[in-house]
Amino acid sequence: MKNLLKLEGLFLFGFAPLLFSGLDYGWGWHALRFFAPDLSMIGYLANPRFGALTFTLWLMFAPLRAILLGHSSFDRVFGYDLKHEDAFGEDWEIG
Repeated sequence: MKNLLKLEGLFLFGFAPLLFSGLDYGWGWHALRFFAPDLSMIGYLANPRFGALTFTLWLMFAPLRAILLGHSSFDRVFGYDLKHEDAFGEDWEIG
């Protein structure tokens, strides 16, 4: 199952630039904002609950969903999944 999720992430990571190409933004925006979700993880330095909040707030206000799709798919390829307030290192269990 884990390999299937990584394969899905790889597909979506490759598909996201196609979605982004349909928007009226330059590719510089894509490169600049690709790592923005990781910057929101700085909240985990305070505590896991605040970290989950800052990450979730970024998701709510992300203006370019294609970039978010690409970034989250890229993370999934490397084994990182959704985060919750228990701890940074723990992922959601699927199945």
